[in-house]
Amino acid sequence: MQIILITPENRNHFAREMDQVFKLRHDVFNKWLKWGLPSENGRESDKYDDQALHLIALENASDVLGTWRMMPTTQPYMTAEVFPELLEEIGLVSSNSIWDLSRFAINRDVVGSNKGRQARLFASMASAVYEFGIMNGVAEYLSVQNAYITPIANSMLGEPVWASASLDYGATDATCYSYAPTMERLYSLRTQFSLNAPVLSQFDITNFAKAA
Repeated sequence: MQIILITPENRNHFAREMDQVFKLRHDVFNKWLKWGLPSENGRESDKYDDQALHLIALENASDVLGTWRMMPTTQPYMTAEVFPELLEEIGLVSSNSIWDLSRFAINRDVVGSNKGRQARLFASMASAVYEFGIMNGVAEYLSVQNAYITPIANSMLGEPVWASASLDYGATDATCYSYAPTMERLYSLRTQFSLNAPVLSQFDITNFAKAA
């Protein structure tokens, strides 16, 4: 398994992978979770994708196992514009050191029901998120989740430093959590799941202002 970082600058080199990402998101969020997100030709994408960074887990260098999207809160981001009620307690967040995580999805058709394989994929993607964060001065990640994903997220990203109230959004419940990337948590993930260091293949990408 390989985890790559796709940015607006290098995205033209990963057209096939991004097409798989959008198809995977449609399968997960619309077919499985029944969220009813706007889709076209079986692909789910939105206005944030063009400016975002996409972490993609690949098998055999081409088959997408999972995806996670992130962007700095200095740009228009999903949590503030789609779930503003979840930020009422802390107010509108806009900082180069606070990033928004969204659209986490795994390819259940490829990964299957093997819990150990699923956990290793989760851990690898969480490690990649934290490697990028530590490398680029990210102090917090915001993540809107429903009750199903929260125990999984907490087991990988660690205990949240902040959580909003939970609200009902019709097709799903939602709570905003804040996670702080730390070397201690990253080391724990690498040790527990025997991960190679670093997990993120382009570990030399450090200028996130340019990359984003």
